[in-house]
Amino acid sequence: MTYHSNTFPTTAAQYYQMKREAAVMALTDLDPQDAAQICVAVLDEVAAGMPSLDPWGDIRADAAFWGDIAHPAELEAYAATAMQKLGQRSLGKQMRKRLFKDLWRSFTETERAAFLRHVQGRAA
Repeated sequence: MTYHSNTFPTTAAQYYQMKREAAVMALTDLDPQDAAQICVAVLDEVAAGMPSLDPWGDIRADAAFWGDIAHPAELEAYAATAMQKLGQRSLGKQMRKRLFKDLWRSFTETERAAFLRHVQGRAA
C-alpha cells in the first residue's frame, strides 16, 4: 500500500488523522502475525485494565471513571458480557429501567421510531 499526499495537515485533527492512516497502512503492510503482536502490545499498554470495586464507595462513579479511560474494545467486551450475564439474573424494576433508559438514550430519533413501530406492531 503506497500513500502519497501533497497536502500537509493544517489542524491537529488532520495531523492525528494522518497518523492513524499511516499506522493502519504500516500494519497492513506487515506479516499478519507481526501486526497482531504489535497490536497486542499497544493495547496492553493503553488498556484501562479491569474495573475496580470498592464495596463502600460509589460504584456508579467508579464505573463512569473506568468507562472514560477504557479502550473501546474493552468497553464492548465488558458490556457484551455484562448484558449476557444480566439476562441470566433477576433484576429489580429500577435496575431494568436504568438499563433501558441508557440504551434508549443511545438510539437516534430514527432508531427510536423504528423500535416503537416494531414493538407496537407486535402488541397488536
